[in-house]
Amino acid sequence: MIGTEEEKLVQVIAEELQKKDTILYIGSGVSCWSGLPSWGKLLADLSSYVSEQGYSNEHINKAISNGKFLYAASLCKKQLTAQEYACFLKKEMGNEYIQPSILHEAIVQLGCNNYVTTNYDKLLEKALHLKGREIQVISNKNLVELPMINRWDACNYILKSHGDIDDIDSIVLTREDYSKLYQDTCNISQTLKTLFLTRTVIFVGFGLSDPDFDYIRDCITNTYGCQQIVHYAIMPDMEADEKRYWKEQYGIKVLSYQTNKENSQQKHNELLVLIQRIGEIIEKSKSLHDLAGKNISETVFQLSLIKYLSKLERDYCYENAFPVGVREIHN
Repeated sequence: MIGTEEEKLVQVIAEELQKKDTILYIGSGVSCWSGLPSWGKLLADLSSYVSEQGYSNEHINKAISNGKFLYAASLCKKQLTAQEYACFLKKEMGNEYIQPSILHEAIVQLGCNNYVTTNYDKLLEKALHLKGREIQVISNKNLVELPMINRWDACNYILKSHGDIDDIDSIVLTREDYSKLYQDTCNISQTLKTLFLTRTVIFVGFGLSDPDFDYIRDCITNTYGCQQIVHYAIMPDMEADEKRYWKEQYGIKVLSYQTNKENSQQKHNELLVLIQRIGEIIEKSKSLHDLAGKNISETVFQLSLIKYLSKLERDYCYENAFPVGVREIHN
């Protein structure tokens, strides 16, 4: 169950999602619903793969245990050949038989026009395609298309800020990848900054420890201060003091949900419930809008018909014409 304040925030997020330029920023937590690995699991699998190829991975495991994920990824990539690295990523993230989850379906049902995602996989595109929507996919290497996203009327796109599994060179995973990506002021970094400044962004599938979210947080504050557009995040297990901190320090309003543990794993069932609740509000709002539009259209038609008949009466009122009256007859 959610309280009154949370319900108000649900309503606000639903309203924002009905705006044409709002962006849904999708994190790796969403792809986990389809069985793809989390950040930590991906690196653990990569470390095991390094060992399988005959290389030492002891120092890699130590880095993972200490939470130094980017450093661990760098060590892995350095150990492997380019072909081995690409083979691992394709196997882990490029399985064509993996399908969108019920969470993907609920997210697509929200009807948002614009997406940014750090996920390499194709699940979001598949979910949209299954819904009958064709959408432009732009990766961090599409130098021609990137500036077009910054146009005020840009709409109907997925920006894959960390690359696409079909283009291994675009993948952002290591410390060096991050550094190169965000120091390049002419491309993806500048595009993201512009979007944060001009569009409402709603984050789904992120955790506070994600390096992506760390960068976004610091980017917003360091570049634009505390007067930027308000953004929103749907995140797990956040206390009131933490939510207050994110709102006051970074201008991000957090809608929190509670997780539960099952077989030593964190379950995010409440995230799906929240997304579906937001979707219900949007659908109800659209129905009311359509009904109001229909009523307005009927009224406009009636007024137009009256004006037209009045004009006919003025233009074609002949002296010898017989007057015609209409009255209701009750049987």
